[in-house]
Amino acid sequence: MPKETTNKSFCLPHNEKICSKINILKTQILHKWGMLFRTLFISSIGIVAYLWLTPEDIGGVPFSELTLNMIINNLFFAFIALGCLYWFFKFPVQEHPEWPNDNPYDSWGWFGILFIFITSVIAFLIVTFMQ
Repeated sequence: MPKETTNKSFCLPHNEKICSKINILKTQILHKWGMLFRTLFISSIGIVAYLWLTPEDIGGVPFSELTLNMIINNLFFAFIALGCLYWFFKFPVQEHPEWPNDNPYDSWGWFGILFIFITSVIAFLIVTFMQ
């Protein structure tokens, strides 16, 4: 009966050292990418909210000309900005440090790869069908 292996990688027995080094390098790159993408994603949410809402300077507006829409727009932007700051400085914590694959930046890395892939497909479809 053939011996069943739980490791589903394509490493041959004489290349195990190389494959283990490649796997370590791959996870380190994924962690770094996850850290970078988390920063870029949270920052871009704040920037898009600023460009979309365009908060108005209501400090110089007389009280009689102040509208409810201006107040709600500025409050909503302030809540988004504070939420992004809170989310940015609330760093993800590894729940089980003894598990090597339980790093929260792995999820951010995979989400970043998926986000870029989906964005690229949508951009390609827009460019293709808009002509």
